[in-house]
Amino acid sequence: MGRQKKIKVLIVDDHAILRDGLERALNTNEVIGKIRHAASGKEAIEVLKKFEPEIVFMDIFMEEMDGYETSIRILEILPNTKIIAFSQFDDKEHITGMFSCGVKAYVVKTSGINAINEAIDAVLEGRNYFSKELSNVIFGDIKSQRESFAPKKLTQRELEILKYIIDGFKIRQIAEKLHLSERTIEWHKNNLMDKLEVDNIPSLVQVAIKGGFVN
Repeated sequence: MGRQKKIKVLIVDDHAILRDGLERALNTNEVIGKIRHAASGKEAIEVLKKFEPEIVFMDIFMEEMDGYETSIRILEILPNTKIIAFSQFDDKEHITGMFSCGVKAYVVKTSGINAINEAIDAVLEGRNYFSKELSNVIFGDIKSQRESFAPKKLTQRELEILKYIIDGFKIRQIAEKLHLSERTIEWHKNNLMDKLEVDNIPSLVQVAIKGGFVN
């Protein structure tokens, strides 16, 4: 077997001490290769064009251009780049806001190295990830949240498929896991979007999280 390919990582944060600390943590992961820093969103775009990282760790609040806009711009340039939000904020508004911009994972800065490595593994496998500290924030009072969405009446199968969608699985992958045809999964996905009144997958994920449909 050949040696595993090392991945390139870009750290975007306006605090040097946090960039340095995250780099030290990343250097303990054997899949990480070259690491570059950017102190602002604008600098990140410039570094991105030459460096082309597979993963970007993204702070939210920075001068000149925040993490929301920077994430959108990065994905316009390199659509296959996986962005991991890395922030001190642990509220649902910031979490869902970043996911609506296309990030694949959200890790709070107080998380340990295990959460950082779990996020890397997840996004490289095509899955979404939230650090465990966010479980109560995201899935909070699921019963009361579901009651507010009661008229939607999602079926057990729809909830099952919705969980896979939130985790970042593609239609083909869901079909394989559930031993159903891709056409059937597509049909369920369209029903979910109709019931939750959205017209794209990022909005579906955002509404599902706010509605507490998964745990």
